[in-house]
Amino acid sequence: MIANGECLSVRRFATRSQQFIDAYQKGLTGQQAAWAMSKYHGHCVLPESIWLEFDKAHLSPTHSDG
Repeated sequence: MIANGECLSVRRFATRSQQFIDAYQKGLTGQQAAWAMSKYHGHCVLPESIWLEFDKAHLSPTHSDG
C-alpha cells in the first residue's frame, strides 16, 4: 500500500510529466517548457497563447544567446 506522502509525490510527478508532454506537443524546447511551467505552475496544460508569452519575454525559439 502507498503511504499518503508517496501518493502525493506520484501525483505531482504525473502532473509535471503531463505538463512537459503538453509543452512538447505545442513545439516548445526543454528550456522553454521549464520556463512556461514555472510561469503556469498551477495549470495542468499551457495556454494556446504561450508563444505570445515567449515573444513578450524575449524567449522566442529564434532567439539566440550568442
